[in-house]
Amino acid sequence: MYTVLWSSFDGAQKEYCLVKDDPVLGLRGQIISSGTADNPEPLWVSYEVECFENGMTRLVKVFARGAEGQGHTLHLTHYPNGLWFANSQLLPACDGLHDIDLGITPSTNMLAIRRLDLALEQSRDISVLWVRFPDLHIEILRQRYTRIGTYTYRYESLNSGYQADLVLSPLGIITQYGNLWTGRIWPDLPHS
Repeated sequence: MYTVLWSSFDGAQKEYCLVKDDPVLGLRGQIISSGTADNPEPLWVSYEVECFENGMTRLVKVFARGAEGQGHTLHLTHYPNGLWFANSQLLPACDGLHDIDLGITPSTNMLAIRRLDLALEQSRDISVLWVRFPDLHIEILRQRYTRIGTYTYRYESLNSGYQADLVLSPLGIITQYGNLWTGRIWPDLPHS
């Protein structure tokens, strides 16, 4: 298990994340945001993500609390047959999707990167369940990942045209997300 601390370059967001990859990949994090251009209000987020052995997302739990104390909860379940449920409601438009992308954190981009296991200069287009904040609204987001270096991947949102280069550590954990996030990793710290 590894501890990752991410900080946005503008200082508006901080994240503490535990990355577990034995026996399967899992994430557990908390984010504090003092506001962004898209959402100028303060926000606190807690999330958990678990994957199947093949790297596909299996379970997602998210809780977000806004400036006035209002809270939003999202519980996503993905079954091996490809079906997705959000708070026990079937999401038929998401059948066959494999990955989740929580729009407020760099952590979930590494789920797709690890699952795709691209060779150098290889590229792959995928569609993911994208969770927007603060309301936890779900959209389908088309993405492209291209491995441009040993530890560097180019991320592109095919919906908006946004792109960023993601730098990973040899552990496969994102340490820089374009000009938005930077991260530090602490290996093998004891966790409860």
